[in-house]
Amino acid sequence: MDELEQYRTVIKTLLSEFTTRQYANPDILELQNKTVFDATQDHYVVMSDGWNKNGSRIHGCLMDLEIINGKIWIQRDGTEYGIAIDLMEAGIPKDKIVLGYKQPSIRPYTGFAIA
Repeated sequence: MDELEQYRTVIKTLLSEFTTRQYANPDILELQNKTVFDATQDHYVVMSDGWNKNGSRIHGCLMDLEIINGKIWIQRDGTEYGIAIDLMEAGIPKDKIVLGYKQPSIRPYTGFAIA
């Protein structure tokens, strides 16, 4: 498997796992995470959809990853511990992961790729 296909497979597998997790938040009445994969443009998203107990709607992006110029860009990470850890545990080197949600001036200090 070439590098690009490996990245696609790892991302799809990891993000799909988030759709099966249950939350212990007592304020959430119901919540479903859904994947949105665009393999043509290498854009991979997890959306959260549901309701709080107070009747307010939950609808938003939990995670947003893209493959750009051979690197995985984390554009949004709404997890507690960070999807970058999962990517590294799956064999993706730190120099192939960009924390796109960090300001460009801060990225050199993260230990991850800068662009």
